Amino acid sequence: MTRALAGVLLSVLLLVGACTTETGDQPAPGDPTGSVVNDPSPSSMSPRPGGSGDEEGTAAPSEPADRPSGADAFKLDEVATFDDGLVVEVAGTTATQAKKAHRGAEATGGEIVVVSVRIENGTEEEFFAGDVRVTADYGGGTPAPIVTDPTGELRSGFSGAIAVGDESVATIGFAIPFSELRTVTITVDCADDVHNPVSFSGTVRRE
Repeated sequence: MTRALAGVLLSVLLLVGACTTETGDQPAPGDPTGSVVNDPSPSSMSPRPGGSGDEEGTAAPSEPADRPSGADAFKLDEVATFDDGLVVEVAGTTATQAKKAHRGAEATGGEIVVVSVRIENGTEEEFFAGDVRVTADYGGGTPAPIVTDPTGELRSGFSGAIAVGDESVATIGFAIPFSELRTVTITVDCADDVHNPVSFSGTVRRE
């Protein structure tokens, strides 16, 4: 009985196969290929550690252009300490009037915020600070231009290496109007694969 049933079943399958050959290979309406292909290859856009992970073409949360996505957020008076011992903090902020030699604060009528960023190297090896990028924004995320100073009192960032157990302070000026001092964010990006960017936000007081 099993053999007979198998023979009948085989005949039915052959008949169905013949019908499929005539009709099953036609593309479905609206489908230009008539088939669906699953592409197992990963996306060419990988999420940055600590970032949003949004793929290209997908709207991501709005962030200032100069602020790295996925920065760890701190208050302005807090200290960021990494697992390897590197310490980053905003050691001081002051809203003041630019000096005659300063350039870059014309749009704010000379109103600037002077920021002192301190990096302490508590790691077990020398830390190169020349790649560290310090940026600022205010209000709803408006980027603040860096104030240039030919006298060298204000710097554009860090330079050189910081020895183990040593520290370095960079004093940087940003063009920020006094009317926007309520919410100022300073972002420090070490620009390496070990330390995530950190941002410090809060209110800056006038001198």
